[in-house]
Amino acid sequence: MAPIDILFFTVPIPREVPGFLPSYPSAFFPCLGAFHFIDCGIANTMFAGVENRLFFIRKEHAKHFGVYAQTDNVPFTPVFMEKEREKSLLDYLAGKKKGKVILYNLSAACLVESRQLMDTAENCGEGLIRISVDYLPSDIYIASADYLLRIINAHPQFMETLFSELLPAYSDQMEEIEGKVIFFSNIANFMNVHLEMINWKNSEKFLENLHKISRLVKQEDAFIAESGEVKGSLIFSGTRIDGSVENSCIFPGVHIGEGSRISNSIIMNGHRIGKNVSISNTLVFPHFGENLAGATIGSDSTLGSDLSKAANRNYPKQITRGLTVIGTNVKIPRKVIIEPGCLIGPTADEGSFRGKSKIYKGSTLNPVGDISA
Repeated sequence: MAPIDILFFTVPIPREVPGFLPSYPSAFFPCLGAFHFIDCGIANTMFAGVENRLFFIRKEHAKHFGVYAQTDNVPFTPVFMEKEREKSLLDYLAGKKKGKVILYNLSAACLVESRQLMDTAENCGEGLIRISVDYLPSDIYIASADYLLRIINAHPQFMETLFSELLPAYSDQMEEIEGKVIFFSNIANFMNVHLEMINWKNSEKFLENLHKISRLVKQEDAFIAESGEVKGSLIFSGTRIDGSVENSCIFPGVHIGEGSRISNSIIMNGHRIGKNVSISNTLVFPHFGENLAGATIGSDSTLGSDLSKAANRNYPKQITRGLTVIGTNVKIPRKVIIEPGCLIGPTADEGSFRGKSKIYKGSTLNPVGDISA
């Protein structure tokens, strides 16, 4: 069998998907509690016959890949993309000439049966195959190096549309692989998958390869105080629970303040929830700030509700069925009410809420404080 190369790309999350911070590399967005999108990509390609794993990245994102350079069992080769980033890929393909390549977009996340992916790569012909998972088209493609080179040679400046237009247009067959979609540009699905994960019956089958990836990540115990209570939930490393959590996922490094109640929600990395906060049916994106002073979600605030089916008026396909979304690096002041179906845009802070103690159902609050109705 000819060796297979895996080509990973750090492509921005589509603009029509709200909540993400454009400057943060999507490959390192958290998922499944202790992992990131890139972990899913590596785990899905942990099979024999892989000669190279190449990460086509921008230099400003290089520091985020440092931990993978130290990974014991995953070979790592960064390919920095400068102004002529198309040339980086063309030079590689011209040198490769023969053999199969798997192109993998790290702005999406799924877990697949890696053996099936390997078999598909081994047995595919000369065309371009697109992989589907849960019968949804993924951004994982398989092609021969020379066939891919012929395609992209005909399309100068192809990198901007590689996954959005070029590869979908040239793929001539779809191959279904058993797996679980984590994020395919739909945050409602991202929310549901994490809540379903609490009761996944076959989760170990897909999580097994994730646990094989050894990374130099500090693990800390989770702590549940005497005042804390956890029911039917997943809590991860470094969390502290002084309030109550029910049917929710609490990602690493989160602190839930005394008297606060979290239900049917996902609280992602780094947040400090004040006292007497109520959070229901809400997806709280991570806060990547370091050495945070005070709460990121202020005391006596109320976010979301389990009793509404409201949709966001700006993003009705993404934020629906009463879901409330708090974007990346948001800081919410004390005594704020955020009703169902709302979006608080990434990087919104206390100043964005000035004069706004209540964000009404289905609204969007942008970082500058403007409300889109």
